[in-house]
Amino acid sequence: MAVRREGVPGARTPDGILTRLSGTHVERILSEIEACPEPATIDLGLLLLSLDEDSTDTINKGISLISAQAAKDGKNHDFTAGFGASSSGLTIHCNYRAHEAAAKSLFTHYSLRKYSQKAFRWFGLAISPTDGAVRFGLKLEGEWKQNPEMDEAVRGMLVGVPRGKLSVTHKAKDKPGRNDPCPCGSGRKYKRCCLRAYPLARHL
Repeated sequence: MAVRREGVPGARTPDGILTRLSGTHVERILSEIEACPEPATIDLGLLLLSLDEDSTDTINKGISLISAQAAKDGKNHDFTAGFGASSSGLTIHCNYRAHEAAAKSLFTHYSLRKYSQKAFRWFGLAISPTDGAVRFGLKLEGEWKQNPEMDEAVRGMLVGVPRGKLSVTHKAKDKPGRNDPCPCGSGRKYKRCCLRAYPLARHL
């Protein structure tokens, strides 16, 4: 991506990438990221390009699964995959909600996933149930800090999502209150942490 966008020396597409991703949901996501001028979304693209075949296959199957479920029952569906080697993860929501409502739901859910995985960085994507197109994306970064209230909030969630595994759920928790602990795990109140950053979140 950096080679094509910024003229960095190197192969425009590493050997095998096009063949491995051709016609997949991941390829579509990468194409939409590349077409978008927002620099922050490049991080997600680089993460996707760095994943092994099993991990990309997991994401492709997960998107197909939740898209089919949403199209069938009209409900909200999502899945999460964690990538321990990079202390990162991805949560994808598939729903019919309006943009703002979908963004708030995704933000809360992927923040909780980031905390439960003790990850440094977590990405969120919202996709259309109709055709699987990317609606928007979010990114959250920060060192993990233990918080008793967050521990309670994530109790019952799958603690770890091993490489190549899916966690499929149907609904996310409501948006945290202004005085609640921030879902990112910083230990600060939501109003003094990610609430201020949320309107500035970069979208695909």
